This record gives sequence, C-alpha cells and structure tokens, in this order.
Amino acid sequence: MIVRMSLFRTVVLIGFFTILLAGCSSTQAPRISIVDASVSEATDEAVVVSFLLKLENPNNQPLPLRDFEYSLSVDGKQVFQGRRSVEATLQQEADYTLLLPAVVPFRRLGGTTSGIHSCVVSGQLSYVAPGQLAEVLTDLRWPAPTTNFSGAAQVEFSSP
Repeated sequence: MIVRMSLFRTVVLIGFFTILLAGCSSTQAPRISIVDASVSEATDEAVVVSFLLKLENPNNQPLPLRDFEYSLSVDGKQVFQGRRSVEATLQQEADYTLLLPAVVPFRRLGGTTSGIHSCVVSGQLSYVAPGQLAEVLTDLRWPAPTTNFSGAAQVEFSSP
C-alpha cells in the first residue's frame, strides 16, 4: 500500500511539473538590444560607462522585470560586475529604454585614462512570467526565468 501511495504521489508531481512547464513555456523572454554606450561620468580615477538598452516585450501580457546581473570587460579585461534592480513592468507588445551603468576604475586598466576602448557588456535579466502560477512560484522563491544579453561598443574615455 505504501508503494502505491508513493507511486501515486510521484505521478501527481510529474503531472504537476509537466503542466507547470507547459504553462510557462508560452511566455516569450523579453528581447534586449544594446542601442548605445558612452561615458556618463568621469573622474581622475574612473569613468562610468552607461549602456542604453532597448527592452521589448513580445507577449500580449505585461511582463514584470526583476534584476540585471551583468559584467563589463574593457579591452579584454573584466573590470566590473554588478546587479541592478529594474523595478519596471514591460507593457504588452511594448518597448522600454534603460541605462545600465558600469564603473571602470583606471587602475584595473593599467592607468589608461583616455582613448577609444572596446567595451563588452554581458549578463542576464530575470523577469516574472505572467499568470497566477508564476506569482505563486515567485512567492515561494522559485528561481525566476532569465534571458541572456550581450553587446559590444567602442567607447571613448577622456580625462575630466
């Protein structure tokens, strides 16, 4: 009898997760593109490179955004890792622009303070899939779905 209950629970759990995955798979991830990159602040010790991102929601339901986790490499050297809370909702079939900043300490580049540099940003954006089931999973601290992004730009650093 115990074996039958255990088998029954296993079948129910497999069925639940199959339905869960089928329900979540109909939501498309937001699309992210790098529109521009430039130095937004500069001191004698560092610059802030800001990436202008375009986020698009291809779904017919709003898509709450959670966090960006990202890193920046300049001339092949990783110089920054960060996390930024987005605190925005992409409306259905709409787009949104956002600045994603990264601090570049000159000491991480060997003291280079001016010139054109190759900057590569990459990371992931977490979001909440629409629907009541997704809300329950979020409340249960289930890992949010994510989408990856990356882009490169030539950015001119200049001394302040």
